[in-house]
Amino acid sequence: AAPNPQVDSVLPRDAVAGQRTTFTVSGAELPGTLTAWIEDCGDLQFTERGATRQRFACDVPEQAGPKNGVIKDRPDGAELYAFNIQVQVPCADDGLEAGAGNDDAAHAADLRLHLGSPLRICSGDEDYFWIDMVQGRRVTLTLRFRHADGDIDAALTGPGGFSASSTSSSDDEQLVLDPVATGGRYVLRVHGYSGASNGYSLQLEELA
Repeated sequence: AAPNPQVDSVLPRDAVAGQRTTFTVSGAELPGTLTAWIEDCGDLQFTERGATRQRFACDVPEQAGPKNGVIKDRPDGAELYAFNIQVQVPCADDGLEAGAGNDDAAHAADLRLHLGSPLRICSGDEDYFWIDMVQGRRVTLTLRFRHADGDIDAALTGPGGFSASSTSSSDDEQLVLDPVATGGRYVLRVHGYSGASNGYSLQLEELA
């Protein structure tokens, strides 16, 4: 009887825009004539052939978004497996990452020096800023960002065990101290919700 090729998976399902990526086809009775196609993926070449595993590489397009793919038993043959990959643009972190960076509280950056500056959170990254506050003042810290591009959360810690998390709106995040109960140094932690990446800026309003 003729072999009955079967494809179980094509991995990975995520790829970085503009990078050559190797994909693994897993299954059974895979023929040496197996053919792969991924939308807009250039110079596709098989690098490994086998009955249960085959690999191919191609140049992932520069445009982010979903791309369709198909595996066939031969170039003009039957479709064995349809799939899609998610092309992601690599996240370029902000200039604060130069040197020691500001990825932990010990290396927190001066918040007042970066008000209004274009900042960025990458997946799995955290940004820390410090700010000295005066007791009795009303302070509003705002993170400006587009929620649709990735959700960003913030938390503030300070003297006397103070701890607060930002309150969300459709866009942006806010932390309000009304008033500042204890004067001293506070540390702001900014991070992407569930690994989100996004650009943001910081605004500060202080009222005596």
